[in-house]
Amino acid sequence: MRVIIEASPVGITILRPAEGLDMSNVTEFRQTLQQAVQQAKRGLIVWLTDVTFMDSSGIAVLIEGLKWSRERHLPYVLAQLTPAVRMVIELARLENFFTVAETMEAATRLIAPTA
Repeated sequence: MRVIIEASPVGITILRPAEGLDMSNVTEFRQTLQQAVQQAKRGLIVWLTDVTFMDSSGIAVLIEGLKWSRERHLPYVLAQLTPAVRMVIELARLENFFTVAETMEAATRLIAPTA
């Protein structure tokens, strides 16, 4: 699985997985996400604009990421959900469980309002 990890100028870690988040690659993504949460300084954005498919194992790892972020008292935002990802999150009734932003700029403002 290809995952791009970036650091914003204001200290936010941005994780950008590509392709799908499903049983075939979720173990690899889980390790990357856990590492990103541990190294994040100000907060974490999971940018989902390139995720074309997600199943329940993908939802589970996103929930784990939220749990790890809460343990570190870090903001955790899902940004730019594709229709496929949004549908799975809504079917699981988790749209109010996660903090979701429509754009990267909105996600950044949620974590660092003065950025």
